[in-house]
Amino acid sequence: MNTKKIYFVCLLFICTNLFGQSTDGFYEKEGNIYYNDNLVTNVAYQENADIIRLRHLNYYGNLILKYFEKTGHYPLQSDSDIPIYVYIANKNQMEFTEIYESAIPFEHKSISFKMLVEEIEKVLGYEIDEFYDPQEYPDAKWNWYLYSINKNNFYLAIHVHQRFPFSKFNSPYSYKVEISNISNRSSNLIVEINELLNSDIFKEEMNRSVINEGYFTDREEKYIHDTKS
Repeated sequence: MNTKKIYFVCLLFICTNLFGQSTDGFYEKEGNIYYNDNLVTNVAYQENADIIRLRHLNYYGNLILKYFEKTGHYPLQSDSDIPIYVYIANKNQMEFTEIYESAIPFEHKSISFKMLVEEIEKVLGYEIDEFYDPQEYPDAKWNWYLYSINKNNFYLAIHVHQRFPFSKFNSPYSYKVEISNISNRSSNLIVEINELLNSDIFKEEMNRSVINEGYFTDREEKYIHDTKS
């Protein structure tokens, strides 16, 4: 095991113990710790982080809709004839996008999140907040979000720890939730943006109470304008 992986495993172990303690507002119960590929995932933490991830999806989805209302197209739609990928990752998370980026099997163009933020702000006329996956390091799933656009269609994907009625199973403890201006009910499961954001089940899941919400709020504020730092 290389030094980087040892550090990664140790850090996850520390985080698991930190969030498993009742003094931090999280609870510890029998069977709530899973081991996946030698990495430790705390279910109490992840279930609360999933609520935050859904809220972020809702936030970015609404920004995309506001942009479309003003322009009649989606962010970066006319910038390329090939698919465009934007990794919504803070400076500390970006290194974990490299493996995914190198494995994309077709021609595409990657654009920085900073450029996407600037484009949205230019059209909307105000500074937007930036929200990132609350997890600093990946486990069974990505710890970043992905915006992409291919011709006339945009896609915005997050990955969550638990299954939702609107999520697609990727692997144990990794489910994709993806919205677009189109719907794909095949095994890929892409939900039309208005259908998901306006659905009662999505709103219910997104609006659940978060244990130790202050932790997540502090983390959000730390990176709220990361592209400008």
